[in-house]
Amino acid sequence: MSKYAAEALVTTPDAGRVRERVCARSREYCNHIAVIGTDTLLQIAEGSATLRPTDEGLRFRVEAMSLVTFYAIRTLVQGSLSATDVAFGESVEWRPVEGGSEDDLTSGGEAKFRGDLNL
Repeated sequence: MSKYAAEALVTTPDAGRVRERVCARSREYCNHIAVIGTDTLLQIAEGSATLRPTDEGLRFRVEAMSLVTFYAIRTLVQGSLSATDVAFGESVEWRPVEGGSEDDLTSGGEAKFRGDLNL
């Protein structure tokens, strides 16, 4: 179980393409990248970022055991997102997740993204 976790939603009509670009820009910093169903999991140090395209856009979840790793991963994902050619009208709003773990996202079907993440 991760000590620090947050989620965000970025509205975009082409979430799959944005996910691919974020992964491509983050690849050199990742220990491992895995595709599990529609989720893409970026393993970085002692944490991870999960990217999931949805009808609304691209959902992100960042989890880590240390605060430094958590913010490093979040900064990497958000910086990679900013470098895509998709124009975003608003900043990304991250919402904390209580007691979440990576297993909640990737085990047995639908992931459990919590809360209303509309920007």
